[in-house]
Amino acid sequence: IRNFMDQLNDSSHIYVFLNDRYMESEFCVYELAKIWDACDHNLKTLEGRLSIVMLEDADIFSIGTISYYVAYWKYRGDKNSHMVKKMGPAVSRSLSDYVTGFRKFCYDIGTILEHYSDVSQMNWDEFLIDFEQRLQSSQS
Repeated sequence: IRNFMDQLNDSSHIYVFLNDRYMESEFCVYELAKIWDACDHNLKTLEGRLSIVMLEDADIFSIGTISYYVAYWKYRGDKNSHMVKKMGPAVSRSLSDYVTGFRKFCYDIGTILEHYSDVSQMNWDEFLIDFEQRLQSSQS
């Protein structure tokens, strides 16, 4: 799964279907972190490459929800970091790097969510229209 998510960075445009399950999934948030890295932590670059499709239970419009996700991932990052330190030399370098990167990203997730709460997101119908337009323009 991680290889697939790493390959997303080669895409010219990426759609994220945002809901609560996405925001609490380690693989999904890892995907978002890799996209953020590929955009050099620049919100304008991210906005040009990433479209958020809001699903029904997505709620990123309140400081309370954004704060919840930041705290959630900070807790998960700290917990994973503690486990890696506890394991010591038995931990592979790639796992250690993954956990370190993830801990750094937990602070950026608030910036990303806050930004996307202020810019237009798509609903399902708007996604279908946008996707069809992008597909047609890439074929011409």
